[in-house]
Amino acid sequence: MLDDSHELIYVPECLVQEIDDVIKNSRLYRNREDFVFDAIEKFISDAVKEKIERSYIRKYG
Repeated sequence: MLDDSHELIYVPECLVQEIDDVIKNSRLYRNREDFVFDAIEKFISDAVKEKIERSYIRKYG
């Protein structure tokens, strides 16, 4: 059982892959939060970019 300082969360498989990629491509992170933050930031950026591209394609074909 987890203690009060930890919370179990579920994330999409594609976000798990982003985190794995960031870990594999990095040589040094100060702590776990740094690389998780970077992976989540990249995931959100990619998702927003993809949504904008799909919206553009729908609008302009």
